[in-house]
Amino acid sequence: MAAVPLPSESGSLIELREGLGLGGGRGVFALGPLSPGQLLLVEKPLVLVPADKAPDERLHVSLARALLTSPEWRARLDAVSHLHPERSSDLPGGVEGAAVAAAWAAYGEDVDRIVALHAQAEAARSSGADSGGLLATPDDVLRLILAVQCNAFYSGFHVHCSMFNHCCSPSCIKLALPNGASEVRALREITHGEECTISYLSPPLQSFSRRSAALSTQHYFELLPPSAFPPHGEELAGGGGGSDEAGLAETEDFLDADDARGAPASVAEARQRVADAQATCARAAALLHPHHVAALRAHGTTARACRDLLLLLSSDDGAAGEEDAAGAAGAAAAAAEAVYVQQTPHEAGAEAAGGAGGEGGGGEAGGRGPATAEDAALALLAAVCAQRECQDALLTPDHYDVDLAFQDLHQTLGYLLANAPKALFAAFPQWGSFSKASLAESKAKKRHLQVSRAYQTGFLHRS
Repeated sequence: MAAVPLPSESGSLIELREGLGLGGGRGVFALGPLSPGQLLLVEKPLVLVPADKAPDERLHVSLARALLTSPEWRARLDAVSHLHPERSSDLPGGVEGAAVAAAWAAYGEDVDRIVALHAQAEAARSSGADSGGLLATPDDVLRLILAVQCNAFYSGFHVHCSMFNHCCSPSCIKLALPNGASEVRALREITHGEECTISYLSPPLQSFSRRSAALSTQHYFELLPPSAFPPHGEELAGGGGGSDEAGLAETEDFLDADDARGAPASVAEARQRVADAQATCARAAALLHPHHVAALRAHGTTARACRDLLLLLSSDDGAAGEEDAAGAAGAAAAAAEAVYVQQTPHEAGAEAAGGAGGEGGGGEAGGRGPATAEDAALALLAAVCAQRECQDALLTPDHYDVDLAFQDLHQTLGYLLANAPKALFAAFPQWGSFSKASLAESKAKKRHLQVSRAYQTGFLHRS
């Protein structure tokens, strides 16, 4: 088994091992104990998403086109020659298999177009002189598109980041930096010799059936049970069956659609989004175990909707309390600066009750969402309480995702203590006094700072 050191900003922390019976035959392993948030790798993409990408051009096709029309295409093609699949015949079934036939059917027109653009670019650069060697063939182009499909990220095509194997409950996370580079950090304690993994899924928290379908379709490998999550992370309240599965699919469809939407443009739209998210949480509560992965996503979606509404309502209400409310709601903008950058979804993907007794507290009759900033803050606090309960059941204590939840918790408690303490004490008896609520706010802020500092790179530190 060969061991090849990977570049690391912090020294020799990880190594690439070849000859494994998993992934593309290789994986990344820790050379010593690693701590949550520890930086393992920083890498600039070999190819960025081109600025001229058309809306209907698939992301992995645009990256392959950018590579093959660049002046350095030969060196870049050689740099990714080791990525799976190294040849199209490496797909399940071999060269005569259904996977290869499906790839030609899906990408045949793109292959022809890129071959022509590649030849034009080389001819323009050579100006009639010798082009310096053979041009890329249709087989080369298809293999490259498949390698991008299996290995690229939203942020671009990386050589070393692509060496990390997938795990549904990964030990590491890949993040995008504002300068175009990406980094990989540990999500939990990792022992010497343990494999370092990331999630290829976006979003990472999906039901087993969705994870399995996505990985099979895009990455050509089968996800086998048992699940990477605790049993209740996949458990349906009714024990399974067609209606439960259909309800879970409907819930995840809503969550996927909401993730794809931008910020609401008006208070009315924001209220409706809160009402829709709360209704989804109520449906999920009837279908799923309280700590199901989709329930965690639903609580997070509700918290985001409440955060957006609180920002809009506080802006309308004037200066009183606006700074605290904007701080709680502004976490959404901070989160947008540093997000999961997962493997590129297949074309069928995204290119196209806690506290006060559930997340309905503060909502108006008729499903119109919270009426005031106070109501929005109470609803946000309820959503975050439910979200934190799920996170404790499904995620490690210093997981990257808990940072924003602790930030929401301490800023929303601070806002309510300053603007609506009686409503806070009545809705959340566990924080029924200034001293109890202030202590909870202080503890949440401390945890937010601890987790944030573990992952900080300047822009990641949201405080």
